[in-house]
Amino acid sequence: KSKPVKIRKAAYNEIRELWEKINQRYLLFYDADLDTDMATVSLTLFEKQGVFSDVVMTSTRDVVQSDGTQMTTATGTGVQYTVNRQIPYGIFLKRIMKATNIPITVLHSAMCAYSEKHGSVPPKYINDSSVAAFCSEFQAWRIRSLQGRFHYKKSGAPVGATALTYEDGKPRKDIAQGRIGTKIAPGTPSAKYLYDAYAYDSPLEQENIKSDISEVVVYGKIPRCSVAIPTITGGMYSPDCMYVVQRASGEKELNIVVETKDVENKAVLREEESARIRCAEVFFDMLSQDGYTVYFHKQLNNKKMAQIVNEVLLQG
Repeated sequence: KSKPVKIRKAAYNEIRELWEKINQRYLLFYDADLDTDMATVSLTLFEKQGVFSDVVMTSTRDVVQSDGTQMTTATGTGVQYTVNRQIPYGIFLKRIMKATNIPITVLHSAMCAYSEKHGSVPPKYINDSSVAAFCSEFQAWRIRSLQGRFHYKKSGAPVGATALTYEDGKPRKDIAQGRIGTKIAPGTPSAKYLYDAYAYDSPLEQENIKSDISEVVVYGKIPRCSVAIPTITGGMYSPDCMYVVQRASGEKELNIVVETKDVENKAVLREEESARIRCAEVFFDMLSQDGYTVYFHKQLNNKKMAQIVNEVLLQG
C-alpha cells in the first residue's frame, strides 16, 4: 500500500528558488496573423476525406462457456450498423468551437465556402461523428503548423499553493507517493534528494535518483502535473526532474530541468509528446529572458544524467 513520502525541508530550502520560478504562471499567446488564416484552415479541414461521415454503432458479443469444471469467455461475432444521429447545425458549430476555440463565425464561413465548392453537406452528416473527425484533424494540424507561431508572457497572478508548498510558501511535510512515482524501492536516497524514499515510474528515473553526482547540490522529481506549462496541443505540460548544480569552485549555480523518457531515441517519441517538449524549450527560453536561467534537457535512456550535468557546466 502506498504511503505518503516525506519532503526533506533542508533539501527543499536549497531548491526553493528554482521551484518557485518554474511555478510562475505564464500565458500562451498565438501570433495575430493566425486569425486571418483560420478561415482557410477550417475549409481545408472540412475538405479532408472522412471528416463528414455517418455515425456507426458497433456491438460486441462475449460468449461464456463451461465444460462442467471450468468456465471460459470467447469473443463472438459483433454487428456494425449506421444510425441517423443528426444534430442541429448551430449545435454542430458550437461543439467544434468548444473543442478548438475557432469562432463560430469563422466555422460558418468555412461551411458556406465548402458548400459553394462541393455542394451542400447532406444533413445526416451534421452529427457528432463529424464533429469528432474535424477536431481530430484540427489537433493534427495544430501540432504540425503552430511551432514558431506562439510565445509566452508572464502573468501577474500569484503562485499560491503548490504540490510542495502551502499558500504561505512553507514546504509541506509530505506528498502522496503517486504524485512522484508508482513504484517504490527499498533504501534511503542521498541527502541531496528532495524526498526520503525511492519513488519512481521507470527504471531510468530510478537510476537517476540513485546517481550521486558530485556537482549536484540538490535534485528531485517534479510532482506529476504540478508545473502547468500551456502548450499548442491544447493541454498542460509538466517536466520530470529538477536539479541545482554548482561548479567545483562554488562560483555559480546552474538550474536544470529534465524530461526523462525511457526510450532509445527521438524517433520513438510520439508527435504530440515531441510538440509538448518543444513548447517547454520555448517556455524555459522565455524564463531565461525574464532573468532566471534554466537549462531544459531531454534525457533518453541511452544518456546518463552525469553527461547532461557536464554538458550544462560547459555550456554555463
